[in-house]
Amino acid sequence: QQCQNMNSNFSNNLQTARQLLSCTYKQLGTPQEVGYEFLDFLLTSPRCLAALKSIAQSLVSNNNSIVPKKDCSLEVDAFELCNSSKSSHLGNMLLRFPATLLPLLEEAIMEALKEFLPNTDFTRNNFMKNVCVHARLVHLPPHFGCCKPSIRSIEASDAGKVIQ
Repeated sequence: QQCQNMNSNFSNNLQTARQLLSCTYKQLGTPQEVGYEFLDFLLTSPRCLAALKSIAQSLVSNNNSIVPKKDCSLEVDAFELCNSSKSSHLGNMLLRFPATLLPLLEEAIMEALKEFLPNTDFTRNNFMKNVCVHARLVHLPPHFGCCKPSIRSIEASDAGKVIQ
């Protein structure tokens, strides 16, 4: 029961490690709420903002249309996400439940990119059809669930998890 209303608890004070470890991603809120929190992080992190602007510039041609079929990735500093005062719980939960939360982060990246595109319906419609942006987690913090001492220690049960 200590994990109920995680959003309000996390925004009011830092949670203890024990409370964080006993919670599941379901206590983060609805997918829309989680997506909004990821979006807030992306738009307030100086590193992510610079990368988003750069990606948006590479996607738009000279005549303000989206270049056809482009895949790219945005480096998300997992250490920064885990140490952010607003979203430390998201970072830790992302490392614990990547299969569930990574798609929400990638949707938030697409929403954040829209902020930097020319404001025309044609551009925004083509953007959603032609562009795929993946989150690439870098600078992983030491985390109980993702640190392995060697490649040999990786097991089949680690499939679908964030490993360093």
